Amino acid sequence: MSGYGKDDFTAPVEDYDFTATGDVRSLIDQMGRAGGFTATKLAHARDVLRDSIAKSDQDGVLNWLSFPACLCATGTRGFFLEALKRKSFNVVITTCGTLDHDIARTYQDYFHGDFRLDDIALAEEGLNRLGNVIIPNECYGEILEQVVLPWLQEIEAERREA
Repeated sequence: MSGYGKDDFTAPVEDYDFTATGDVRSLIDQMGRAGGFTATKLAHARDVLRDSIAKSDQDGVLNWLSFPACLCATGTRGFFLEALKRKSFNVVITTCGTLDHDIARTYQDYFHGDFRLDDIALAEEGLNRLGNVIIPNECYGEILEQVVLPWLQEIEAERREA
């Protein structure tokens, strides 16, 4: 016996009502009630994020944001930018690749792709796949060399002078 009974589960799965989805908030609220796979997790994440940001000005509250670089290659980069502008987080932990993607996307666009694309065929065309994001060579490696190399040369010159 599992110890579970029908009475342990009280939130019914509800269908989406697209006549009532006038804004994103309404749609995410419905996702929370729709159940299934990740829809409820998105609504829960929204609630946790909203609550933590609402408390960010309180004494004794320290909000942390941690994420991998690949998210900066997506539209989620806009969330990070806005959250940092609003000072919603006190501490940010990420990887060096975040800086790479941020610099690259400041100068060039990345594109929608698909997880199932052939990496060898893409490489033959000067394209790279990061999950379902397509990154042309000139949008990443080449632009990083153009932007970052002068900074590194400047740092090296300063160290040699010191």
